[in-house]
Amino acid sequence: GRNPLFNEFITDMGKMSTEWQTGELEYDKQLYAQDFVETQAFKNQYPFTMEFSTFVDTLYANAGIAPDPTERANLINGLAAGTETRATVLRKVVDNSTFHSAEFRKAFVEMCYFGYLRRDPDPEGYNHWLGVLNSSNGDIYHMAKAFVWSTEYRGRFGQP
Repeated sequence: GRNPLFNEFITDMGKMSTEWQTGELEYDKQLYAQDFVETQAFKNQYPFTMEFSTFVDTLYANAGIAPDPTERANLINGLAAGTETRATVLRKVVDNSTFHSAEFRKAFVEMCYFGYLRRDPDPEGYNHWLGVLNSSNGDIYHMAKAFVWSTEYRGRFGQP
């Protein structure tokens, strides 16, 4: 229900491998998803007592996407059969291309704050930059350049 904070992101990022060629990154993503579904916040939102269909439907609803009926049924049946876990279902929902498309620009702006400014976005600035990115049809090159040339970023390195 909210974006991650800078300190949460940095902590979680430290758990990920940069060795994507060897498959370590995929393994780390699996572990991260498993750890994530074990957090108290996740369990509060999606209690283990929740019916499989309600769990899947709520994940999709909170992601803001309509599931493909076959994929929805496969996830529910997989949970019932034990071939899916809460973590694998979560990954399949967030890896959905519709969700990715809907969230990419928002995540990119937040990553600019995290990566370049090393802080949480302020709501006004975040909304401004998201508007700029949306109005430029997702031109991430110019967005990154704007952050690099910002006074705040350059000030981190003693440049005016």
